[in-house]
Amino acid sequence: YVKYPKSPEIALEEILANRLYAYAGADVPEVQLVTIGGKRGIASRIVEGRTGLDGAALSATPGVQDWFIVDSWLANRDVAGLTFDNLLVTGLGKPGPNAAWRIDVGGALRFRAQGGLKGLDATVGELTSLLDPSINRHTAAIFKGLGPAAQKAQVVKFLATFSDAAIDKIVAAMPPGLRSPAEVRQLLKDRRQFIAKAFGLDVDWIALRKEGADWTRALDAGDTPLGRHMGQ
Repeated sequence: YVKYPKSPEIALEEILANRLYAYAGADVPEVQLVTIGGKRGIASRIVEGRTGLDGAALSATPGVQDWFIVDSWLANRDVAGLTFDNLLVTGLGKPGPNAAWRIDVGGALRFRAQGGLKGLDATVGELTSLLDPSINRHTAAIFKGLGPAAQKAQVVKFLATFSDAAIDKIVAAMPPGLRSPAEVRQLLKDRRQFIAKAFGLDVDWIALRKEGADWTRALDAGDTPLGRHMGQ
C-alpha cells in the first residue's frame, strides 16, 4: 500500500512516528519512503486484518489501550481514525488472541493528519483530551476504562524505554529532509519530561533501573521491529 502525503516533510514525520511506535513495542507495519512517478510517498507493508470495529470492541482488544501514553507523547490525536479505521485487528475468527495494529500514524507528531503544523509544544494535553468524549469521542471510546494505575504502569515502561540516547539515535537515523531534526529531538524529550512530572516520576530515576528490566533489554533496536523499520 502506498500513500502520498502533501509534502515530503509530512511523509518523513510519519515515518519517524512509525519508528518511535516500533521502538516502544507497538504493532505498526513496516514503512519506507518511496518515489513513484516523481511523487514522494510512504510504502507500507499490508497487514491482514479488519478495520472499522466500534470503540467498545476496540477498547477490549489487546494492543489498543496499551500504548495510550505513547499516543499522548506523540500527539496522535487521530490514533483511532474517523471511522476507527486507523486501528486494524488481526486474528479475528482464528484461534488465539487478537491484536491491534496502528496502521496509519499520519496524525502523530508536528503535522496534522490532513497537513499543516499543529504548533506542538512541551505540554502533553493529550493525556486528558484523548480520554474526553467532548473533545475526541473516537479516542475516548477506545481508551474507555483505562484508569490511573494502568496509565502509570505504561509511563514507567515508557520512561525506561525512551532515554535521551534512544531518541537521539532514532531521529539521527532518519533519511535527509526531516523538518528541523534538533527541534523534534528536543520536543520529544520535553514532552517525555512533562509526562514524567504529570505522574510524579523522575526520568533519571527510571533510567537508572532500566538495565535490570528484561522487557527493556528486549527493546534494543536489534530485537524489535525497529531494526526492520530502519533498514537494518
